[in-house]
Amino acid sequence: MNDDNKYSLMNDISESWEDLEKLVKQKAEQTLNRLDEARLRLDDAIASAKAAGHESAREAVKEAKEAFKLAKSDWMRVKVETSIADLREQTEKRLQVFAESLEKRREQEIEKNVEALRRRLLQRDEDRIAAKRVKEAGKVEASVEKLLNRLESIEKKTEDSVPAASIALQLGLQVSKQVGMGKLARRAARQADELSVEVNKTLREVLPRHQTQKKWDTQFPEDEELS
Repeated sequence: MNDDNKYSLMNDISESWEDLEKLVKQKAEQTLNRLDEARLRLDDAIASAKAAGHESAREAVKEAKEAFKLAKSDWMRVKVETSIADLREQTEKRLQVFAESLEKRREQEIEKNVEALRRRLLQRDEDRIAAKRVKEAGKVEASVEKLLNRLESIEKKTEDSVPAASIALQLGLQVSKQVGMGKLARRAARQADELSVEVNKTLREVLPRHQTQKKWDTQFPEDEELS
């Protein structure tokens, strides 16, 4: 129930109860007038009884009883109407409590729905991030697997040791640029570095001592920052 409907209902009830109060006041005034009339008739009857004798007195008493019954009936009606006024006040209080309770439940339901929606949105974001990470991890794994396969083929061609070491270094740097500081890329780079060390050692043993030996540095800038 919105605020406009709630206040409209309260206004309608208020107007109807005001009309009832006016009616109760009118009935009360009429009852008082009738009581006065009954008292006057009773006085007249007593006076007539004294003047007209015993028979007339009996009739006067009967008339007085009827007038009293009528006055009592009016008084009971006023009492009922007063009870109705009390009932009105109780009804208004109950309606107010009900309206407040209904509004409170509505606010709680809205808050509950908002919280559930917020949790669903957070879960959806987490699922999206997790799926993206899985996808990126798959790409990294494929790149590193490809690099390892190429390194394996390079190791089999030891007769071209210097070009093989150069190619291994370039592949390691290429994967490093693609995957950043990924653990798999760093592992591949370390393997390339170990391969270049073995190649240099072989060159020193095979080539003449006066020929310049070129060492291959496979350390990445990220490694320097971490060290």
